Amino acid sequence: MSRPLLLPRLLIPLAFAEDPPKAPALPLRQMEALGRGVVAIHHAEGKVFVSWRLLGTDPDDIAFHLYQQSGDAEPAKLNAEPLKKATASRTPPRT
Repeated sequence: MSRPLLLPRLLIPLAFAEDPPKAPALPLRQMEALGRGVVAIHHAEGKVFVSWRLLGTDPDDIAFHLYQQSGDAEPAKLNAEPLKKATASRTPPRT
């Protein structure tokens, strides 16, 4: 028995072996088609509590600016810096 003949025979099945089985793909996350869902509640002394929905498709670093408008007046920005990691705010009374 010759070793040179056995070695190539052992390598042939390894060269044509199938790829290892892959794990089944995870199903996509089921999500509803929701909007931002903004809610505003009047508090005493002219303050307003504002809350909104964080969406599952929002990026991790999302930030918000909050505006207030009365009647036909131009909207006024209420926050100097973008609101990060928050989905609610209490607005100061508008003058």
